[in-house]
Formats: sequence, C-alpha cells, structure tokens
Amino acid sequence: WGVFLNSRGFPVRPSRLMTKVTVLALTSIPAAFMVWFLSSSKAI
Repeated sequence: WGVFLNSRGFPVRPSRLMTKVTVLALTSIPAAFMVWFLSSSKAI
C-alpha cells in the first residue's frame, strides 16, 4: 500500500475504484475472519 500513498499518507492518485476495493477489503476480510473463527470454535 506504500506505493499508493505519499509522504503525508494521502493517495497520490485517488480513484473511486481503489476506494471501493479498499473499503471492500477492510469490510470483507474481518467478516470472513469472524465467520472462520466462529465456525472453528463451534467445531472444537
């Protein structure tokens, strides 16, 4: 992600697609992790 950020931490080339991808990743990864954690805990 460092390539897309400048020294101030703002995107050098803000893009709606990159924003959607970032938001999607930030929301789907924790959700998938929670589903995996709950399923693994139930299995145990």
